[in-house]
Amino acid sequence: MSTRPCGETPRSSDRGATSPPQVKTVFLHRRLSCVSRRSGFTLIELSLGMLIMLVALSIFSGTVLSTTRQRAIARETALAAQAIRSVFESMRNEGFTEVLRLYDPDPTNDPGGAGTAPGAEFAVPGLDAVPAGNAGAPGNLPGRVIFPLIDSGTPEDPRWELREDFASDRLGMPRDLDGDGAVDPLDHSADTLILPVLVRVEWMSNGRPRVLEQYTMLVGYVH
Repeated sequence: MSTRPCGETPRSSDRGATSPPQVKTVFLHRRLSCVSRRSGFTLIELSLGMLIMLVALSIFSGTVLSTTRQRAIARETALAAQAIRSVFESMRNEGFTEVLRLYDPDPTNDPGGAGTAPGAEFAVPGLDAVPAGNAGAPGNLPGRVIFPLIDSGTPEDPRWELREDFASDRLGMPRDLDGDGAVDPLDHSADTLILPVLVRVEWMSNGRPRVLEQYTMLVGYVH
C-alpha cells in the first residue's frame, strides 16, 4: 500500500466500490493523525509567540525604567553643578582676604560676627544629603567647601590652619601659598596669596551616593 502526504485525499482510481473496509480504516486514521499534528504545531507556535511578547515587554519596561533613572540623575547633576557655580560666584564677589573666613568650618571668625557667614557646608534644593554614617559623607548638608586646612586643636576647641604641607591631589597640594618659594608647616591664613578651593556636592540618588566636585584657585593681588 502506497503512502500519501498529510491531507492528500485518495485519487478516484483508488476509491472504488469494491474498496476493502481496512483501507477506509487506515485512511481515517491518517486523517486524524494529520489533524492532531496540526493542532500540536499551533499550540507550540502560540507558546513561542507569547514568550517573544513577554521578552519584548520585559526589554521595553527595562528601557523605560533606565531612561527614567538617567533623566533623574541628569536633573540632579544639573542642580549640583548650578549650586557649585553659585558658590564660586559668591566667593569672587567677596574680598580675597575674607573668603577663607567666610567659607571655613570655624564660625567664630566670621567677618560679620560669629555664625553670620555661609560656612563650609551648604544646602542644595532638590538633593538629599548622604547619611552621616556613609564613608566620606559631608554631614547634614550635601554641599561642602574644602580648603587646605588642618585642625591643630582639639574636638572641643578646633583651630583651623591654612597649611602649605596639606596633602591633596584634588587641591594640588602641597604647594607654596605665600610666594616665598618654600613649603613649610606654618599657618598662612593671614598672608596667603593663593587660595585653592574645592567645592563638592554629595547626594543620594536611587539609593546610591553620587558626587560632583569642581576645583578652582583664587589669587590675591599684591598692591
